[in-house]
Amino acid sequence: MIFLDKYPQCIDKQLNKTTQTNVVLKEKGRRYCLINNANTWEVTKVQIENCVIKSIGEKGCEAILIAEKESVKNRGYFIELKGVSVGHSFKQIENSLNKTVADLKNVILFGRVIPSEYKRNKFLESTELKLILKFKSLGGNFIVRENCEDEI
Repeated sequence: MIFLDKYPQCIDKQLNKTTQTNVVLKEKGRRYCLINNANTWEVTKVQIENCVIKSIGEKGCEAILIAEKESVKNRGYFIELKGVSVGHSFKQIENSLNKTVADLKNVILFGRVIPSEYKRNKFLESTELKLILKFKSLGGNFIVRENCEDEI
């Protein structure tokens, strides 16, 4: 895959083509889990912030989980584990997507923001809607939820 070949230094050595049942990212009480029920997907974690995106002052999400399986379209899950500053996480996901989308052709892309607490805010609704539409156009979706899980 072009993306993985372009950023080998950003691949997590412990989560490189793993087929384990639960791939979990945790930070300060926030948790995201990618459930690989049949253990048939190979999942690789790639660090985005301070690796794929390394310009000073430019923010990105925590990581992208790339799920690969023969004869099936690959999937990519942009993950941002956040405190209560959800507005910043939208920008981090957007920056990460813009930086990498050209290298993730033919990959269904998803965005996940996992805050410690989330209250809808009318000010942020247009930004969230923009991300929902963008990820939908890429075959996936965008979700903001505390302790989120996806099954593949």
